[in-house]
Amino acid sequence: MLRRQFRLFLLSAAALGAAWLGSHQVMAAEDPGSLPYAKIEEVFTRGDALDRSKLRMYVSVASRQSGISPKQITLTIQSKSGNVAIPINAAGELGNFPRTPALRAENPTVVTNQPKGTLALTVAIGLVPPEANAVPAARLTSVLAELNKFIKAQTGLMSFVVPKLQNVIFEFPAATKATVTISGAGAERVLKADETGHVPIKDLADLSRANAQFTFSERPNRITPER
Repeated sequence: MLRRQFRLFLLSAAALGAAWLGSHQVMAAEDPGSLPYAKIEEVFTRGDALDRSKLRMYVSVASRQSGISPKQITLTIQSKSGNVAIPINAAGELGNFPRTPALRAENPTVVTNQPKGTLALTVAIGLVPPEANAVPAARLTSVLAELNKFIKAQTGLMSFVVPKLQNVIFEFPAATKATVTISGAGAERVLKADETGHVPIKDLADLSRANAQFTFSERPNRITPER
């Protein structure tokens, strides 16, 4: 099958911090006709500095065309030693992206089965969900402080335009009946997930100072940082 090359959208230093807020902001790659392997590998290299026990980087692809799901998208590294398919899960996340000295040296082209200019590459960083169904608010505040330092280091002189992360969104499967119970900060509160499965927390700093704790009816899929 003939594979058409595509424009994959990439993050600039200025957009990096904003995109890692979970906002999916993207910018055009320098070459609109192809995507070098090094462009994607660079994203993963930046994420190597993260403490993976606390933070997780999500690298995903999505079509800018309506009606195209991640399962319909393929990405292939056209290496001299043979084509290498990049795994993409149902959420569009790239899994087990191959990172080898040989591929870095060759820097082959990455192609897709989608039309040119229709794919976007997004990068998000989330807090690692706790193994237990509960987590202290202070724990989340501490991890957010580390993430803010990381983003400042990555964005350098542009860090002044990147808003500080102070809150989180607990993300559960869509249409779930999941709840988040807040205890230890006055009257107990029970928050229900919306139709997208999200439970936003807008007063994390106050809850942290009050030594509050979050208890989940089920473990969240993600904990996304918010402003």
